[in-house]
Amino acid sequence: MIARIWCGETAASVADEYLDYLEATGLKDYRSVDGCQGATVLRRVVADRAEFRLISLWDSYDAIRRFAGEDLVIYRQQ
Repeated sequence: MIARIWCGETAASVADEYLDYLEATGLKDYRSVDGCQGATVLRRVVADRAEFRLISLWDSYDAIRRFAGEDLVIYRQQ
């Protein structure tokens, strides 16, 4: 199992709308790709910014490439 993490941020004043957008696009798209085992989003507000982390679980790097394309940044813990 491989975890893929995407990070983004927006103004805190539009955090709810941005979360709705992520649900309707990114998370929906993740879940439609064969090899994606699930996805969730974390959100926190710090001062006037809202930070988002989308965490998706995948069967393989090939499955991630079907979603994200060939240009992957891969971190491996030693």
